[in-house]
Amino acid sequence: GSGKTTLVNIILGFFMPNNGDIFFNGKEINNIKSIQNIIGYVQQDVYIMDATIKENILFGSEDFDEKKLLSVCEKVNILEFVNSLEKKFDTKIGELGSLISGGQKQRIGIARAIYNNRKILILDESTNSLDRKTEEEIFKLLKELNNNGLTLLMVAHNYNLFKNCNKIIELKDGKSKILSKDDFFNKIN
Repeated sequence: GSGKTTLVNIILGFFMPNNGDIFFNGKEINNIKSIQNIIGYVQQDVYIMDATIKENILFGSEDFDEKKLLSVCEKVNILEFVNSLEKKFDTKIGELGSLISGGQKQRIGIARAIYNNRKILILDESTNSLDRKTEEEIFKLLKELNNNGLTLLMVAHNYNLFKNCNKIIELKDGKSKILSKDDFFNKIN
């Protein structure tokens, strides 16, 4: 109820703000569609097509690079699962991913965003379905990608995830406040 989802929807261009302006790299953005191709989005309930694992990760990408696909899947800890399947990447995973687990769907969603080289990645409660070890591995990967230029915006209720953040923005009562990690953790303790 504090505006997290609304803010994400504005960044993604699903909603237009009632007032105020949107800036990207110090420049006002009048048409959010102009930056949509650089934003990846992994939500809590990842959209999965009734298609193969490969098609769900490529998700419309024209450039298929098998080496890159294998690398991304290894990084998000899904390659072992894929290799255990008879048809590997050509395995159909059912409507809305009905034939795989919630954690596997999340990994496919994260692999999709990473494979498509987005410059900004929005994670909206995107690791809720993962076990702690896999979540830590994925955040290690995301931190590495962040160190190499990927901007991450994360919406989370799991305070432990905030230890990975450079900045924490608290949304409360319609207002935002930037907190340092120390200030944030002092506030919640």
